Amino acid sequence: MNTKHQGFTLIEAMVAITILLIGVIGPLSIASRGIADGLYASNQIAANYLAQEAIETVLWQRNNDAYNADDTTGWVTNLDSLSSKCDVPSKPISCIVDARATTFSSIIKKETCLNATTLGNSACDLIYDSSSSVHQYVNPPDAVIDSTIGTIFRRRVYLVPFLIGSEIQELKVVVIVDWSNRGTPQSMTLTERLYPRI
Repeated sequence: MNTKHQGFTLIEAMVAITILLIGVIGPLSIASRGIADGLYASNQIAANYLAQEAIETVLWQRNNDAYNADDTTGWVTNLDSLSSKCDVPSKPISCIVDARATTFSSIIKKETCLNATTLGNSACDLIYDSSSSVHQYVNPPDAVIDSTIGTIFRRRVYLVPFLIGSEIQELKVVVIVDWSNRGTPQSMTLTERLYPRI
């Protein structure tokens, strides 16, 4: 009796399915990882820009104070009043910097920020104003918000003075931007040292 078997055996089918799964799952996992890494990089870039914006706003205020000062000690006239209130990065009290505000007391002011792991209900949390494409604080002092979107970012600013006698000779600006990446807390710190203009 000569019987000819046609089709696949169970073992051949299992081997074929396994090879197919390896061929499909490998590229899918690589693509998934690439998307996650791209999102992380995007968040890092946004955090860097937000930190840089805060430093540049403080620098602008220093330059404005120095321009309007009659002597060499006036270079931190407005910043000096804040440096004693938000000068320790380990404390929850920090300064917030709102570059869109119109008065100094609104541009840089003292706030109490909650723990970095509880994003979403702190004065230092940022929102995204889609009408102007700008990040700003949850309760911006002088800004009118048309349409806002919550973000994952929190920005804290610290002004640490270095004194010689009673005069500030250097002001260290520390900006910390916190966010959560897939449930993992992330943080970026930028530091700038400001000196009197000569």
